[in-house]
Amino acid sequence: MRFKNPAAAMILGISPAIIAATIVASVLFGAKQIHWTIVWDALVHFDENDVNHQIIVHSRMPRAIGALLRFSGRIGRHDAGDDPK
Repeated sequence: MRFKNPAAAMILGISPAIIAATIVASVLFGAKQIHWTIVWDALVHFDENDVNHQIIVHSRMPRAIGALLRFSGRIGRHDAGDDPK
């Protein structure tokens, strides 16, 4: 598949990496700084007694996923011409 506009192809190619980086940043940074190894451990080996794991799983991940879904829904409405003002 060939794109007529190389800038559009570049944006389409880079967008997934930007979205992934935004989700990672949203989970890593907050009122309490949590190291990425703790985030990984919370996702892979959740310990309900660890406060950091609870923050990540019950607060930061839903926030990041919710923001992604809201953003994708906003784009979907805009593309469909159903953009409320």
